[in-house]
Amino acid sequence: MSAAGSVSWPETSSRQRARLIRLDALLLLAVLVIGIFFRFYQQGNIPPGMDFDEAFESMQAHRLLTEPGYHPIFFPDNNGVPPVKIYLTAAAFLIGGEDRLSIRYVSAVTGVLTILALYVLARKLFPLPDPAGSRGLFADGPSAIVLQYLPFVACLLLAVLPWHTTFSRHGIEVILLPLWAVLALLFLWQGLQSGRWWPFVLSGLAWGSAFYTYQAAWLLPGVLVVFLIYKLFQEPSFLRRYFWKLSLLAIVALVVLLPLAQFAYQNQGIFIHRTSQVGVFAEGQGSQTPLVSLLSNTLKVAGLFVVGGDIAITDNIALRPPLPLLEASFLIVGLLVALWRVKRPEYALLLIWFAWMLLPSILTENAPSIRRAIGSVPPMVMLIALGIGWALDGLVNLAGRVNVGRAGGKLQQAAPLAGGLLTGAFLLYTALWGYRYYFVEWAHGKDLFHFFDVGLMELGKYAASTPADTRLYYTPAPEGSVVHLPLSWQIRTRALNTFDGHAGLVLAPPGPGGSVYLITTFLGDESSLPVLRAIYPAGRVAFQVSNLYGVPHSLAYAVAPGATPMLALQNRLQANFDNQIELLGSDLSDAQICPGGTLTITLAWQATVGPTKLSQTVFTHLLGPTNPASGRSVWAGHDSPPVGGSYRTVHWAQGEIILDRHVFTVPDGAPSAIYQVEVGLYTSDRGGTRLPVLDAAGKTLGDSVLAGQVTLTGR
Repeated sequence: MSAAGSVSWPETSSRQRARLIRLDALLLLAVLVIGIFFRFYQQGNIPPGMDFDEAFESMQAHRLLTEPGYHPIFFPDNNGVPPVKIYLTAAAFLIGGEDRLSIRYVSAVTGVLTILALYVLARKLFPLPDPAGSRGLFADGPSAIVLQYLPFVACLLLAVLPWHTTFSRHGIEVILLPLWAVLALLFLWQGLQSGRWWPFVLSGLAWGSAFYTYQAAWLLPGVLVVFLIYKLFQEPSFLRRYFWKLSLLAIVALVVLLPLAQFAYQNQGIFIHRTSQVGVFAEGQGSQTPLVSLLSNTLKVAGLFVVGGDIAITDNIALRPPLPLLEASFLIVGLLVALWRVKRPEYALLLIWFAWMLLPSILTENAPSIRRAIGSVPPMVMLIALGIGWALDGLVNLAGRVNVGRAGGKLQQAAPLAGGLLTGAFLLYTALWGYRYYFVEWAHGKDLFHFFDVGLMELGKYAASTPADTRLYYTPAPEGSVVHLPLSWQIRTRALNTFDGHAGLVLAPPGPGGSVYLITTFLGDESSLPVLRAIYPAGRVAFQVSNLYGVPHSLAYAVAPGATPMLALQNRLQANFDNQIELLGSDLSDAQICPGGTLTITLAWQATVGPTKLSQTVFTHLLGPTNPASGRSVWAGHDSPPVGGSYRTVHWAQGEIILDRHVFTVPDGAPSAIYQVEVGLYTSDRGGTRLPVLDAAGKTLGDSVLAGQVTLTGR
C-alpha cells in the first residue's frame, strides 16, 4: 500500500500480465457457467406451457421448413414480427427437431452469447490494468483492481438478473436486441481504437441487421448518432480521421437494411402497424397531450428501477422492481460516476446507450415496460459495476488516509480484503436474489398457467396422441380468432376444425377414426358439452385439465368411430339447396313470445358435397302481417355465415352436420299473430344471389323455406 492511500502494485512484468489474462479468462468462464445455469436450468418447466407469441413464431418456423418458396423478410401477422428469431428457430428445428425446447434454446443460447459479448466489450472499454498505475477515489478512472474485475461484475449481474434471464428463457425475439446492441458497439469501439477497416464493416452489419430483430431495435441507431455527435464535439479532428471508415459502416448498414426498407415502403401499413398501435402519440394514447404523456412515461420508467411498475406477468413479478434496492442504489452511483467522467468516451457511451434505449418504453403505452426497455440492460449492468467499483475504491482510499501508527497500517492492509469480501457478499446476495425472484417467486405464480397457455398446450398434447384418422374440432374460436394457436402447434401436421360453440356446433360425419371435440370451457363455452352428450350419449370426456386454482379449463369429448348423431329436431325439412347443402330441420327456442322478446332458431345443415366454392350466408326472417314500416311481411331477421361466421361453408366436409344458431329480437310494435320463420342461403360475393331450393327431380321450388312458426302474444 502507498502512503497516499491508493493501492500500490509491484512493477509490471510479462509474467504478471499473463497471470492477469489467465485470471480474466477464468472469471469469464465462471460467469458463463453461471449464465448457462440460469438460462438452461429447468428448461421446459420454467416458464410452463407455451404462450401465443412462441406458438406463432414456431408455426412460422415450421412453415419455413415445410412450404417451398415461403421465406418472408417480415412476418405481417401477430402485429408484425421481424424475421431473425423465426429463422433461427427454423434452424434450431433442423438441428434438434420441432420441439418446445428447441424454441427456447435459441433464446437461451442468445442470452449466453450476450454475456460473452458484453464481457469482451467491457474489457475493450476498460482494458486490463497496468499494475503500476492505480488511481484514487476522485481520479479520472477506477483503480487497477476495479479494472481487473469490472467486466466480471457487470456480466455476473447480467447472468443472474431476472430482467435478462426472463427473456433468455422465453422463445420470442425480445432477447435478440441486447446481443445485437453489444456487437454493434463492440465492433465500433474496436474500429475506433484500432483504426482498421474490418471492424467498421462488422459494425455496419450489426447496425443494419438489428432492424430485423425486434421493433425496439429500430431506435438503436440513435445510440450511434448521439455518440458520434459527442465525439465530434470532444475531438475536432474526429470526422477527418474516421470519415471514410464511418462512411463504409453506414453503407454496409444501409445495404443490409435495404430489403427490409423496400418491404416497409411497399407495405407501410403492415410494417408500422404495431408501432402505430402502441405509440404514445397514437390516437387514444396521449395524442391530445403528447408532452404530458411523455413526461408521465419518463417518470414511470425512471421509477421502474426503485418502485417497479411493469404489469406484464409474463415478463416479471407484476409491479415489483426488476432490481434489488441495493443494486438500484449502485446504479445511481454508477450514473453519477459516469457523469463525473463524461469527458472520457467510454463513460459517455454508457450514459448515451442506457438513456437512449429506455426510449422504446417511454414512447409507448403501458410504461414502464421492461420488455421494450431490454436494450438498456447491458449498459445498466456496466453502470452498476462502475458504482460498485467506485464504492470499493472509496473504501480503500479512505482507509489509506488513516495515519494512526500501527493501527492505521493494518487498516490500510485490511481495506482491500474487506472491500473484496463486501463485494463478494453483495454479488452472492444478488445471485440468490435473482434465483429466488425468478425460479421461486415468479415461477410459482399460479397465473402463469393462463399467460403461458398451459391448458391449451396440454389439450393439444392429448389431441396429438389420438389416432391420425380421428377428426379434431376445437371451440370456442370466433371468426378470425387464433388464440388457440398453442394448441394448434401441438397438432401442426393435422387438420383442426375450429368453430365458435357460442353460435352453434359441428357434428363430424361418421368415420373409422371417430372424432374428438376440444373445448375450452374457461373461455365461456359451457353449452357445447351438454349438447354433445345429448347427441352422442355414448361419448365420453376423455381428458380434462384445470388451472392452478382448481377451476376447470379445458376438456376433450371423444366420440367413437361410426357413431351417428341422435338429432331430435322439432321441424324436419330435408330442403335441398342447389344440391350443395341440405337443411335437415330446425329447433325454435319458444313456441310463444311477446313483443320485445328474443327468438333463437337452431338450423341443422348438412354438407351434401363438401366445401362450397363460394361462401354462403344464412338469412332468417320472421314473417307475419304486413309491417307498416316497410310494407313487407318481414318483422325481424338475422343474417350471418354459419355458426356466427366461424365455420363457413367453404370449410365444410361432406356429411358434416352443422347446428347453426341465430337470434333475433321481435320489435315492440309487432301485432299478435302466428309468425313464420323463413330461412335461406345467399352468396354475398355475387350481390346476394340466393341458392335455389330444388325438389327430387332437380326442379326449382323457390329460394327459401319455412322452418317453423311462433305465436306472438300481447304482453
